[in-house]
Amino acid sequence: MREWITDAAMRMTGFSTQELLNRDTWLTAVHPDDVTLSKAKLNEALNGKPVEYELRIITKDGTVRWVRDYAFPIKDSYNQRVVRIYGAVTDITEQKKSQEELSRSEARFRQLFELSPIGIGIVEYGGKFIEVNPALCKLFGYTRDELLQMSAADISDPDDMKANLRAYDVLLSDEIDYTILNKRYITKDGRKIVAELHLRALKTDSGNTPLFMGQLIDITDYQHAKEKLEESERRFRLLIQNSSDITAVVNQHGKITYISPTIEAALGYKPEQVIGRDVFLGIHPKDMAVCREAFEKVLNEEQRVQFECCRRHRDGSWRYFEVMMNRQLDEPTIRGIVLNIRDITERKQIQQQLLQSQKMEAIGALAGGMAHDFNNIMTSVLVAAQLLKAKPDPDKNINRIEKIERAVQRGKGIVEKLLFFARNKKSEMTLLDCSAVIEQVIDIIEHSFPKQIQIEKHLIKPLNILGDVDHLYQVFLNIAINARDAMTDGGTLSFQAEHFYDSSKKQSFAVVHITDTGTGIPDEVKERMFEPFFTTKEVGKGTGLGLAIVHGIMKEHRGAIQVESKVGKGTRFSLYFPLALQESRD
Repeated sequence: MREWITDAAMRMTGFSTQELLNRDTWLTAVHPDDVTLSKAKLNEALNGKPVEYELRIITKDGTVRWVRDYAFPIKDSYNQRVVRIYGAVTDITEQKKSQEELSRSEARFRQLFELSPIGIGIVEYGGKFIEVNPALCKLFGYTRDELLQMSAADISDPDDMKANLRAYDVLLSDEIDYTILNKRYITKDGRKIVAELHLRALKTDSGNTPLFMGQLIDITDYQHAKEKLEESERRFRLLIQNSSDITAVVNQHGKITYISPTIEAALGYKPEQVIGRDVFLGIHPKDMAVCREAFEKVLNEEQRVQFECCRRHRDGSWRYFEVMMNRQLDEPTIRGIVLNIRDITERKQIQQQLLQSQKMEAIGALAGGMAHDFNNIMTSVLVAAQLLKAKPDPDKNINRIEKIERAVQRGKGIVEKLLFFARNKKSEMTLLDCSAVIEQVIDIIEHSFPKQIQIEKHLIKPLNILGDVDHLYQVFLNIAINARDAMTDGGTLSFQAEHFYDSSKKQSFAVVHITDTGTGIPDEVKERMFEPFFTTKEVGKGTGLGLAIVHGIMKEHRGAIQVESKVGKGTRFSLYFPLALQESRD
């Protein structure tokens, strides 16, 4: 039976002294889940054993609170029987809440520690492992128990461990609270790995051994990739710096953002003298339109464009370059247009020499027919002169003198055409009538080709293109001479010039068809016909440069060639030239 209850007990439970004294038993205030425990502890106290335990009680307003109950048995002095129990109850609800929150927090952090994909280790000063998570065990191939018997030095590269120990001292000095090291490690199976160590000091009680938490991220693959990239960049840099070509990067506004050191050998400028300047500075005026058109195409439409242009050297001379523009505006490391610029001045000079050599070969091919024509002309002149000398007749002499004049003019015209074709001059793109050039070529070959070869023409005039007259002469003459050689027994050589509109490219062309009725070209020859020095003619009768030069000139004119041929049925060359802007589409 209760005899006395403190005020604190009333405040804790919410019941008055009378209410507590009237309650049948203390157990009526105990939480149902803790009744069994309370009975067991009460029995222990009744048996003379002091007890201390925690339980929940239900207050008058229904609130559940945690308490710590102390029960002290009081015995009579005679027979040591328990005659009463003294109880003390302490409210530990807030303490219990804090413990539960701490337990939940520890459980969460333990779960994060255990499930983290990053290797985590807790070490003492010096590196001995105190705790490790599964990711760290997996990284090094050791079990948890094995690692807890080891230190960081056992798995670290010795040179890197020195930096690790210095980091411990710096962290303990409070200069910094966090540091990152790149360290080399050796796994259980002997593999060498590289990891990024994130290290920080943990707060401990004064006098306790300092602890550090390290988080390890495996960067072995990244490190290898980085080393390969650096090696690749080093090789690339060496290639650029030692290449004879110029490499440049231009932004979308046409300003040079990078240029290789090779510009000094090619144009006489140092890189710093041109970086930031307009890429079109120094371009020859005749090539400016081609350069700007190529830049606009790469900027807005095409991935890459190739063209040739002429640029002034620092010493004032002009150099020829082959330029490849490559669009890299979407590449984060470049964000510009990459230019590969090759000096082709010497190649141009050699090409000019080859062109002149091929002209002389063509002249040689025409010489036989022209000699026959000249023989007829000179015979007419000689006969007329003899008649003038033998039979002085004023009326007839006037007629004879006119015949001499006509013959001389005819011979002069043939010589002028031949000299025009033979001259060695620099190429120059001008606006010209393609059909007019063909007519002049026909004038030459009519005097030199065998009479059994019939020449036909069907030409639209004007047919304006941008081209080099001298080079177009060579194209048409080379193809005509090949046609003549294919018609040893005679035949028909036809020239046709007309408009053509390519709907896929949305562009107008002048197309020239040169057709013969000769022997035709076998397929195996057609595959190689534009190769330099390839020829089916006998030794001494051809260099094999004619069609190769034709191909090069067509490329220079941004044109195209199609060849249709059937053995025994003849051959047709179709030459496509972009129409000049002034030319309208039919």
